[in-house]
Amino acid sequence: MTRVFALVFFLQTVSFAQSQQKSPCSKPLGNVNRFAAVYYNETSLEALGKFGMVVLDPANYSDEEVAHLKSIGCIPIAYLNIAEVETYRSYFSLADTNFFVSPDPHWRNRYYADVCNSAWQSIILRDRVPELLSRGYCGLFLDLSDILQEYPHMRE
Repeated sequence: MTRVFALVFFLQTVSFAQSQQKSPCSKPLGNVNRFAAVYYNETSLEALGKFGMVVLDPANYSDEEVAHLKSIGCIPIAYLNIAEVETYRSYFSLADTNFFVSPDPHWRNRYYADVCNSAWQSIILRDRVPELLSRGYCGLFLDLSDILQEYPHMRE
């Protein structure tokens, strides 16, 4: 539920900012009948364009591919893991081991991040979010926004 709320919040925020433009980003979410989440780039853009909205791993899609999806009326959403430091991400070098809470027991090469750490927040809010939105994505899918269930001490 938290993930859906975060997605809707960001999508609608961006949609409001772009409402003066003809863009799939300004489409009401109520008009989306089909969506897909694709974290690898093995599906053709034409196949993805049959969905009203797609969640994509931005590491696997170029700005041109994002623009193409928008040009055919599809709403592209960028996947962003806000509570894990993933060793294979381009921004991993910005991370400090002080961000790490513990290894993710379900995935290799991932560490839970301390979402209260101001330096980690800065990477997410000042680096990742603006970069992804500047690449043409209509919004963000925030993964692991429910980390507080696992680590309630971060609630403060």
